[in-house]
Amino acid sequence: MNLIVEIAGAIGRGFDPSYVNEFDNVEALSFVKDFFPSDQTWWSPDQIVCRHVLEHIACPFDFVSMIRRSIPQGQAPYLYFEVPSFDWICDNLAFWDIFYEHCNYFTMQSISSLMVAQGFIVERIAPVFSEQYLSVDVRILDDVAPESPLLLQAEPSNRVAEYADLARGFSRRMNELDNRIRKAVGEGKKIAVWGAAAKGSTFLNQLKLAPDIVSRVIDINPRKQGNFIAGMGQLICAPESLQSNPADIIYVMNPNYEREIRQQLAQLSLFPELVVI
Repeated sequence: MNLIVEIAGAIGRGFDPSYVNEFDNVEALSFVKDFFPSDQTWWSPDQIVCRHVLEHIACPFDFVSMIRRSIPQGQAPYLYFEVPSFDWICDNLAFWDIFYEHCNYFTMQSISSLMVAQGFIVERIAPVFSEQYLSVDVRILDDVAPESPLLLQAEPSNRVAEYADLARGFSRRMNELDNRIRKAVGEGKKIAVWGAAAKGSTFLNQLKLAPDIVSRVIDINPRKQGNFIAGMGQLICAPESLQSNPADIIYVMNPNYEREIRQQLAQLSLFPELVVI
């Protein structure tokens, strides 16, 4: 959010009941330690940004309805939503992207239907971040009241049969990766995972890869280093730890960071095998 405010030359306000005073010294950016929108006395936003929130909301229809109702009559701010793409998860059999914090997953069709049903016009919807996420720009349909949702819906997905077979696909991918990892360990290889966020944690827990199989997890975030992966217990280490205790194989949890990871390893004069999943 800090970067958005700086690039736009704007004034920003964030809402987060769990906020810890990280940005108190950032000019033109403030946070409300409460749910959105806690105080509407100042309320006249030019843009509302909702990134990676809807997938955590148990009732997204009600949440988007609340956003729509919070916009005063006569105002027409730009609205931007971003969520993980369920079709990308299906196409890549990315079982590590299915975790309990996400109680909703969206396709282009489903998120379009959600927005249209709440009186928004979807001006643009497109995959971003190497198609892992859906980027959605909407605006208010002026002649539709918030309490009178449209009946118009997006075209239904033609992938229902694929979704029905997803569990088998996930199981097949899990077995392939599990066999590959355990075979390498049997050959005496040391294995690490790069990425201690939800993807890495889910990957290790779903495959039940204990520290005697995957010894540690690498992450550049100093706040995570020195802690442990929930469930499996791997120590989270800085990349520099690989110099004194190198890994033969590193599983990279997000292909978008492969180039960056290779550069960091090269700077450390380390050239392990990278498996980008």
